[in-house]
Amino acid sequence: MNNRQLIIQALDLIEDRLNTLLPVAVLSKEMGYSLYHFTRLFQAVTGIAPGDYIARRKITEAALDIHRIPERSLQDISLDYNFSNYETFTRAFKRMLHTTPSLVRKRINKTKLPLLPRLYEQDLLQVLSDSDLSPQLVDFGEIILQGPVVKIDHDFSVISDTWPLLFSKVDTISDRDTT
Repeated sequence: MNNRQLIIQALDLIEDRLNTLLPVAVLSKEMGYSLYHFTRLFQAVTGIAPGDYIARRKITEAALDIHRIPERSLQDISLDYNFSNYETFTRAFKRMLHTTPSLVRKRINKTKLPLLPRLYEQDLLQVLSDSDLSPQLVDFGEIILQGPVVKIDHDFSVISDTWPLLFSKVDTISDRDTT
């Protein structure tokens, strides 16, 4: 299974469990990856951290439910998406949508809400596998570098040793562009 397929499975699992508690650690374990590796992979493929995606999807669906089911209480909608209490729900709602659930219900906030629709395979960022990453030469045209001149024979540590020298003398470089 490649990275895209793994993330598609993770997205499906998230959508199936929007109404339950799904910590990223549990999700990463179910996908068979460490929390660190899964989080980096998810963000690289989707452009958003998994915890943020889960929270934004829950708030998005809750906001849509506020319009779809006007007779349902805001408290019940918050519980539907497994928020521990209405206050936590309202704080998350305000942080993500910049308005409150009650204002959405009253339709006082006329601006379009920044909702996050479900991501599908075609929405995912193009991620190259390691085998596709080959070095490329890039020509930036003429550039001018200023700094100490060093000669490198076989010991490349001289490069890292030169940085302190450069920083100690940077103020003395004439015509230095600081923009």
